[in-house]
Amino acid sequence: MSWLKLENLLYGIEYTELLGSTNTYVAGVTGDSRKVRPNNMFFALRGSACDGNAFIPQAIKAGASVIVTDNLQQKYDGVTMLVVPDTRIALAICSKNFYGDPSNKLALIGITGTNGKTTVSYLIEHTLLYNSITAGLMGTVENRFADYFCRSWMTTPESPFINYLLNRAVHDGVKAMVMEVSSHGIKQKRIEGLQFDVAVFTNLSHDHLDYHETYDDYCFCKAQLFGAIKKKDNAGAVINADDSKAGYMLEFVQGARLTYGIKNTADMMAKNIRCSKDGTEFILCYGQSEVKVNSPLVGVHNVYNLLAAIGACVVLGISVEKCVQCIQCFKGVPGRLERISLQGKPTVYVDYAHTHDALEHILKTIRSVHTGILHVVMGCGGNRDKTKRAPMGRAASAYADTVYITSDNPRSEDPLAIIGDIVKGCENSNYCIIPDRKEAIQTAIGRAQENDVVVIAGKGHEQYQLIGASSFPFDDKKTAQEILCTHEGAVS
Repeated sequence: MSWLKLENLLYGIEYTELLGSTNTYVAGVTGDSRKVRPNNMFFALRGSACDGNAFIPQAIKAGASVIVTDNLQQKYDGVTMLVVPDTRIALAICSKNFYGDPSNKLALIGITGTNGKTTVSYLIEHTLLYNSITAGLMGTVENRFADYFCRSWMTTPESPFINYLLNRAVHDGVKAMVMEVSSHGIKQKRIEGLQFDVAVFTNLSHDHLDYHETYDDYCFCKAQLFGAIKKKDNAGAVINADDSKAGYMLEFVQGARLTYGIKNTADMMAKNIRCSKDGTEFILCYGQSEVKVNSPLVGVHNVYNLLAAIGACVVLGISVEKCVQCIQCFKGVPGRLERISLQGKPTVYVDYAHTHDALEHILKTIRSVHTGILHVVMGCGGNRDKTKRAPMGRAASAYADTVYITSDNPRSEDPLAIIGDIVKGCENSNYCIIPDRKEAIQTAIGRAQENDVVVIAGKGHEQYQLIGASSFPFDDKKTAQEILCTHEGAVS
């Protein structure tokens, strides 16, 4: 990336004071003082734990030539100072300008909602690639396109990295990028300045209220995505008509929209749904056509995911028939109802479900397609929304034969305190407490017989466990596979 003159980076940015020259050249933009390099532009962001203004001296020492702040406390010789109302918005717009407004050089598809974002994003990417459209994705599990790959550390990255990825994708010949858009990412202005060809709403349930504080704020943040849709053909919103917040989301859509659902009348609907442990069949109704869909994905929640993905691709101009053709060869998503089956052993599913709504859907699905005893291993993350812990315990206790309540990512919280919050929701006495996650998984699988099912919920694709300030290697899938290999049948 070439150095750019500051005056060219300020296009579209509101500022109240400028000290220094706009003729200075900038080699990069960042809101992290640890990442500052010589001639970088540093944005002093206000966070929940610290104020970026405290790191301005560190940024200057590292070579920052431009400082952007919302509170000018001190002037520095030889450094251009810019005062703005909102440093996060300024960072996002500058990132867009620095990388040449890449979201307008490809088709950008954004998915928001509490559950289903990852599966829908993989389905859309798969459908685009199947239809010879070079595509990639960024989200909870990984960021990938062309020859590029990196594991994700957050669902929606900071704006400099988003625009870097989009710009690199453009230069690699990628025509479409599919992006999970979290409420945190919207609230923190990480997608400011991006323009989306398609914006998808999956569903909404209580989550992240530790951050948003109110459900209304959570809803409002999600809805902001629908104000960033490009005004062009083959662009629009795709909304789940069966969700109680569908009407609210539609109020923010100014252009084309496509609704989907199973219960309420919608533009695209599924009927005659049949689920088995090997997949799902249904009839997709759109316009005057009815098309039979066969998918290896299991459960009614995945019917919604399929409708959302097909709807997005239809908005982009791909026919329903072409979308449906490729669905049957989609193998699934890491850590999303991922099945582990070994001959003569109990069936194990690993799933990322970390809300009571998602957990309930998963367990209902398993109950509908399996007849054996259902063992559920689950916990809740520390330093996160506490209000969902009891409902998750209630869901697990209601649908499982036995619940093994354990640690998820406790972070700085006492694991036993988290478990105590979960237990408050258990309305049955069919649970046991095993704080060590590996021991909980081992116990559940050890007690299961060949025809039984073990669901390990909460961490899905994650390959680590966060305890205190440290990250330890831990993979639910790998752990289950190792235990299954030595499984010798149920123990008393």
